[in-house]
Amino acid sequence: MSLTKWLSLGLGVLLLGLSACQPLALTPTPDVKTPLPNGLATPTSAATPLAPTALRAAAAAQADLAARLGPSTEAVSILHIESAQWPDTCLGLPAPDEACAEMIVEGFRVVLEAEGQTVTYRTNLEGDNVRAEDLRVPPSPANVPAVEAARRYLAEHLGLSDPLAITVVGAEEVTWPDACLGAARPDEMCAQVLTPGYRITLEVQGTRYTLHTNQNGSAIRLVESLPHGSAQPLVRWQRQSESACLSAEVNLQGLTYGACGAAAQRWAFKSPEQAAELSQFVQTYAPFEAETALGWVSLAGKGSQKATPAEQRSLAAWVAAQVAAAQNVEFEGGLGLVLSWQRSGGIAGLCQILRVYESGWAEVYDCRNSQSAPTLITRQRLTAKELETLYGWVDGLQPLSQAFEQPYADGFAFQLAFNGRGALVADATTQKALWDWAQAVFQRLMSP
Repeated sequence: MSLTKWLSLGLGVLLLGLSACQPLALTPTPDVKTPLPNGLATPTSAATPLAPTALRAAAAAQADLAARLGPSTEAVSILHIESAQWPDTCLGLPAPDEACAEMIVEGFRVVLEAEGQTVTYRTNLEGDNVRAEDLRVPPSPANVPAVEAARRYLAEHLGLSDPLAITVVGAEEVTWPDACLGAARPDEMCAQVLTPGYRITLEVQGTRYTLHTNQNGSAIRLVESLPHGSAQPLVRWQRQSESACLSAEVNLQGLTYGACGAAAQRWAFKSPEQAAELSQFVQTYAPFEAETALGWVSLAGKGSQKATPAEQRSLAAWVAAQVAAAQNVEFEGGLGLVLSWQRSGGIAGLCQILRVYESGWAEVYDCRNSQSAPTLITRQRLTAKELETLYGWVDGLQPLSQAFEQPYADGFAFQLAFNGRGALVADATTQKALWDWAQAVFQRLMSP
């Protein structure tokens, strides 16, 4: 079937362009970019890319350890990860009086390092069950009663009606040297008795507060408040347009974002996949900072691979998508979707969808069940060469939507929607190149 016989479809049916996102009406402010921090040590596993399931599990363990160690943790490094089988649903590490179903659970053993401490985690495949083997690691803030007591204390101190408006940054188990929790006031007499408790860090409207508590939270002392930003982010991003300047800082827990130079808002990641994606950027690439078509971006990378300009742009696109998600900006089909390709039919009645995002991620879905949402088959990164080709089309071409059917029994029907932001109309040769590129990416992602 020749290109001239392809049937054009409305782009809006398959894809809502990124251009639907209107910039905030913010007043531009002076450039506030922060230089890239010194490079961090490369972990021993950085040279070997991790599978998506392993990355998801590792990112969940990283996020748990970072939350346990508190605000002094600038980075949690992956030293080693390997497949493992656990004897029960407690991953062989039951809590006291915990009932565990005896069954083989597939998962991973993840070795992490933070603040000079090496901690081994056990996870399941999905990464929603993570347990630390090292008992020196304190419990997660969500399980510490003193944390909720500290939130109530700070809310009353600041005159806030809702303690849940206060973000828990971290909780570190500490033994204080006296009954004043190591925070004696001038001329205060403190009994010299060791007092178990916590150093808890909370955040409200861009300011972080450190509180000392005893073990159950019945004794609390506020010791300091610092503007947010003392902890080193993994990614910094800034984008200036005619009407707005937005900036963001990202770590494994989420991001802070807002107008350049203004108070920032905190937004926590909603799924382990977001932390896993960030982890892959950090573990793959060496540190860099770059001006891209989607803004200035810097990465505190721990990998050895030098990012190409296209790969640097993909990180900027990824951050922009997270900021849009934090602002509740929705796009049909997903944030930053630039290409959708689908084939259906054939003798086996297949239905498969390829979705490609400007952030450099590509997904393949099974769409045979029309009564439910498509099922994700695989999600992988585009190669540097694939990204370079894609960005050339995104910047140069107008949006395009086409479809055609193979002219014989049990043939396939194909659809393609492309969201370009350029001015050129794709000629027949370029259209064919787009189709060939999409099919090649699909075949690579589906290869064993």
